[in-house]
Amino acid sequence: MSLFGECDDCGEADQLRYKPDVPADKQTRPSICSFCRDDREARMVEQRRERGLEIPPHVDAGGEDHAE
Repeated sequence: MSLFGECDDCGEADQLRYKPDVPADKQTRPSICSFCRDDREARMVEQRRERGLEIPPHVDAGGEDHAE
């Protein structure tokens, strides 16, 4: 699903995506831009690695290496 609107994180108008760190059943629609999604994903991966937790399969394990 693709939706154009204002990103909940940065406020930019862009194509919106679902948040990787919020369960899918808790999200009624996509609400963040790709840049903010990549940022959230990288933070989530880093936090899970620090805690020794498994990385969810829907997450790019190399998320923190995204080029800007």
